[in-house]
Amino acid sequence: MKRNTLLLIAGILFLAAGALGFRPGGGNSLCGLISGKPFSLTPREIHLENRQPGTEEIVTVRLTNRGRKEISVVGERTPCVCASADNIPSTAKPGETAEVHIRVSLPEHQADYDQTVVLMIAAPGKLVMEPVHITASVASPLPEPEDAGAGEPLPAGDSPPEQAPEIESGPDSSPSGE
Repeated sequence: MKRNTLLLIAGILFLAAGALGFRPGGGNSLCGLISGKPFSLTPREIHLENRQPGTEEIVTVRLTNRGRKEISVVGERTPCVCASADNIPSTAKPGETAEVHIRVSLPEHQADYDQTVVLMIAAPGKLVMEPVHITASVASPLPEPEDAGAGEPLPAGDSPPEQAPEIESGPDSSPSGE
């Protein structure tokens, strides 16, 4: 009896979905209805392992159009010049998938990289901001450069530059010394 009830419920849901026009990958797909967006963006989290310091990586994000109208990645916002999208604008027609290539410049002097790139997606009637989080571990980062001349002794016979005398100002100071 329990199995028959489950089959009956599944059948009713299947018929209702068909009557409402839901179909896998179609314009009214159940995934799109649940998220409220006519597209999917994958991956949203990217981790690069054991990369060399100061190198450049290109990661690919896929935008799949599950709607009935064309959508486009029209821009990006990044917190630094260390990440940028190469092929914007990028457009996907209904049922198609577009790729966006994000160029990442890894640090030379840090062991970790952690940035979020926000892609601006023009969907029918709205502009949607979608984050893509990119992290990386940099194997053997280079040592921090030392400041040139800082902490080095002066050559013999040289003396440090003289500092200018402090000049008092305010209501108590007067040029005549009164």
